[in-house]
Amino acid sequence: MRHGHGVYRKGRLLSSASYLYVGEWLYDKKHGYGVMDDLLKGEKYMGMWQEDNRHGDGVVVTLDGMYFEGNFQFNKLVVCVILYFSSKIPGYNL
Repeated sequence: MRHGHGVYRKGRLLSSASYLYVGEWLYDKKHGYGVMDDLLKGEKYMGMWQEDNRHGDGVVVTLDGMYFEGNFQFNKLVVCVILYFSSKIPGYNL
């Protein structure tokens, strides 16, 4: 049973469920602060977890450079306070 701070890898690089989690565990569930890299989507979540769900303050960075910061409840971003793009998008002055 995972409990405390640790690293968990699931799948291989090209498998259907390939991710890496570094963070806190409570009774075998992600709980507290943690970082999860979804290697297939190219997406990273850094923030709070509760019972294996993104829950609380967090940041998502996507493969195409979008950056979302806000509050999550049960894996859904419910309050987005910041949205950045890492590169210029034609027609937008960011």
